[in-house]
Amino acid sequence: MATVSTTATMVTIPVNPETFVNVNSNLLSLLKEINKFNFGKGIPTSELCDKVFNSRRKGMRIIEEAEHSGYIYRYDIKSKDKGYHYKMNVLSPAGKKLLSKLE
Repeated sequence: MATVSTTATMVTIPVNPETFVNVNSNLLSLLKEINKFNFGKGIPTSELCDKVFNSRRKGMRIIEEAEHSGYIYRYDIKSKDKGYHYKMNVLSPAGKKLLSKLE
């Protein structure tokens, strides 16, 4: 059998901060809200969507984008009294770095 190896290539595209903020305003609103609650525990997805977007559908799209980009991570919590699971959203180091550069 032949083995194939691949190497990842990263391409950096220079974008000025004002353009990035204009294009990604929803993402940045989400990251800023998570940052307010980022004491290691994070903020539940439903609360985050309601606070930032007043829409779960739009909120989930932006949350998935942020997670895919590496700006947040999510983990499951089992509710003690109701017995269901929910997701907590926490800023990753990359998300903190992005916010610090843009503020």
